[in-house]
Amino acid sequence: MKNYIIVLLGLAFTQTIAAQGGYNPLVEEGKVWHFRLSRYHPEYENELMEWDEIYSLEGDTAIGYFLCQKLYYSCSDPYFTEHEYMGAMCEIGKKVYYIAPDSTSAALMYDFSCKPGDTVSVRSYEHHTWFDMLVKKKKRVSYRGENLTVIDWSPMRKRGYSDEYKVYENYQGTVWIEGIGCPTDFLNRTPSWGDAVPVCHLVTCTLDGEVIFDIDDFNANSVPVPMEGKDQRYFTPGTRWTEIRLDTLKHDSWYSRVNGEWVPNFETVEYSVTPNMSPYDVWCSNDDYTLEYKINASVSDGTAQRSFVLHEKHTDDDIRVSVIDHSSNALTYQFNWSIGKELSYQNIIPSHSSAYHSYGTIEEIKEGDFGGERPLKYVDLGGTRIIQGIGVTEWNDGECLFGPVNLYRYSVHPQTPPERHYRSMLVHFERDGEVLYDVWPEKVTVGLASPSLTFPENGTLIYDLQGRQLLREPEQGIYIRDGRKIAVK
Repeated sequence: MKNYIIVLLGLAFTQTIAAQGGYNPLVEEGKVWHFRLSRYHPEYENELMEWDEIYSLEGDTAIGYFLCQKLYYSCSDPYFTEHEYMGAMCEIGKKVYYIAPDSTSAALMYDFSCKPGDTVSVRSYEHHTWFDMLVKKKKRVSYRGENLTVIDWSPMRKRGYSDEYKVYENYQGTVWIEGIGCPTDFLNRTPSWGDAVPVCHLVTCTLDGEVIFDIDDFNANSVPVPMEGKDQRYFTPGTRWTEIRLDTLKHDSWYSRVNGEWVPNFETVEYSVTPNMSPYDVWCSNDDYTLEYKINASVSDGTAQRSFVLHEKHTDDDIRVSVIDHSSNALTYQFNWSIGKELSYQNIIPSHSSAYHSYGTIEEIKEGDFGGERPLKYVDLGGTRIIQGIGVTEWNDGECLFGPVNLYRYSVHPQTPPERHYRSMLVHFERDGEVLYDVWPEKVTVGLASPSLTFPENGTLIYDLQGRQLLREPEQGIYIRDGRKIAVK
């Protein structure tokens, strides 16, 4: 009776945390898993065989001290099986158990409470044995309005007759998805992973006839989310910005006056951020999380630039944004700021990628309006302005935000002379539908802003009434200098 009460309390606990949105149970009445399997038949000239397997939970049953859901199994040709009773499943807390048809013992199948580095012993349904798995990574993803835990693991085997274990690091597809299970091996039927084992993939999972999981949709639309207590992500999917760039060998100003009209001399480049790959490959934990996205760019004349992978890693000590191309991973920004901290960047060109270059050491963290919907934090270092969560606002190269790593020169014009005669400027930036930055250059016929000219020689900073820094005193109008309004007629 005592054990039965404990089980009922465990089931109540599972239902409570599920009701609070903290956990999505796997064992639910009316849940159905549809798998597609394939293998080459060695007796028929390796002809490819394909078939479907269906698992369903239908009806309550009490087995020993356990209150369970009955598990049924169906299979299409060539292994035809129709609605065969396979035993039962129950869930206590965040652990899922299986009870065979001829048994009253519950065998652990899933443990969603485990942590990276844990070794978990689970039961193989087909071989009636236990095997160990090493938990490698754990993350949370957002999918169809729910946050789901995803656990990556590797099987472990003893080396011969010794007690030393070998971890099969290269085995693919071994993940557990909260509320769904393993999309490649639902009941741990094939722990030996031999050559003759069929390839198995979960196609859909439904609850009361409604699709709650689709593997293609999950791979395309689930998004990794930071664990609790972490800062906001800066380059979320959908983030977009606009830069303008000028060939300074041809022009000495952003605009020219032609027949009384201002004509732009610059090219406009639109950037956008999209998910990079399957969420299985993007992991986070309680201590840190890593996100990878693609930067896509298109030029105003319709010419498409190549895409780069954006790598954003948050730890307790730092927030680092890097750009990846092939084997190079170049640090661009550190956004966890403090007085006295030196900010650095790298060059993506492989022969120089290991060298760090300094923006400078932070002496003051400022806050100002940049034409967006709210003030932003920024630092001015060595003639370069860096806005937190965005990047530099002007750069002597074919790109602005990621100009420090020489993306443009490396990808588009690798033979660009070292004087970097292109000039780029950030003019618009928005994230999650919020405009954060909207600053365009003055319409003048001569003069280009440059990072080295950001500060006047006398050290006095000049701003317009919107709080945007000016590079020179305007010939007319109202501006702010030394905290006082100055009017020029």
